[in-house]
Amino acid sequence: MTEQESINRAYAETVETVFKVFFSAFTSAQGSPDAEQAAKDRFQNGIAHARHVRDLALALIP
Repeated sequence: MTEQESINRAYAETVETVFKVFFSAFTSAQGSPDAEQAAKDRFQNGIAHARHVRDLALALIP
């Protein structure tokens, strides 16, 4: 497995984790608009951060 493949696999695993956390938080919100929005915001931020770090790591590989 190449370094790029390892980074992409780690990114995919991170996305799965972020989704599981989102699912749990959204389900726990039980219809509360504020709690649902907070879960959505954290999910979007988590995905954006994971994507940014993945792209940065890929760019650092010679």
